[in-house]
Amino acid sequence: MKIWKSFLSGIKLAALRRHLKMALVLWGFNFILGLVFYFLAADFFSRALGNSALAEGLQRKMDFNVIFELVAHHGEGLRTLREAALLLMALFFLVSVFLNGGILHIFTAAGREPGFMGERGRLAPDFFQGAGKYFGRFCRLCLYSLLLWVTFIFLFLIISEILGSLYTGGTNERLMVFIFIIEAAIALFFWFFIKMILDYTQIKIVLEDSRFVFRSFLQMIAWVLSHLGKTLGLYYLLLLLGLAWMLGEWGWEAVIPMSSPALMIIFFLVGQIFIAGRCWLRMAVLAGQLDLYSSR
Repeated sequence: MKIWKSFLSGIKLAALRRHLKMALVLWGFNFILGLVFYFLAADFFSRALGNSALAEGLQRKMDFNVIFELVAHHGEGLRTLREAALLLMALFFLVSVFLNGGILHIFTAAGREPGFMGERGRLAPDFFQGAGKYFGRFCRLCLYSLLLWVTFIFLFLIISEILGSLYTGGTNERLMVFIFIIEAAIALFFWFFIKMILDYTQIKIVLEDSRFVFRSFLQMIAWVLSHLGKTLGLYYLLLLLGLAWMLGEWGWEAVIPMSSPALMIIFFLVGQIFIAGRCWLRMAVLAGQLDLYSSR
């Protein structure tokens, strides 16, 4: 029952009108970074392929002729585009860390400071104040989290080696597929588990305004392990909500043909709504975990 209470409380907190504005802030950063990469990629393909037959093929599908043409004659441009994509990914990660501080600052301060955000138009300064305040601490937390990521990689390699020995030299394709699914499930479990620990550490840092990042990190590892059923139950319940949203997004993209400029515009606008929804779901995850940790 406690899991469901935190789940519903998280959705309710994230759905407050004053908090919905934060989803627009998150969407705005996603849109800007995505737009930068779009223009870089569009410029590259425009210069590389122009109005050639290969460009027409690219509009229909990415076939091997297009790939070979790009690699053979535009390798330097591809490397530049790849480096730009990696740079934008790193920037997106830092922006996400920055924005988490703002989200949690708004969520926690609203409950402990009377009149917080009571004045019209106060969201932006309060949000970015919190984002800037905790950015350095969250960056240090990312460095400390390498301990968990390295441990995860080490354990996963051992498990993968053990599972791989079951079909080494064999021809049982079903067994190979089954073991691959097991390995993927284990990898996803560890990935989400570490992400969950980092979420709770960020919550503890903001809720208690703690500057002792490493100590908070260790305490949250112990706390999550001691409340494993509740923390995992809530996290996967929230992930199921996100999965349902993603399935709806994929279904929409599959049924809408981009056969006219008007349909392309509709496709783009609805796609942005789904992206904004994913940003809101991130807020709901943090809000639900905040409720669970606050009621410990």
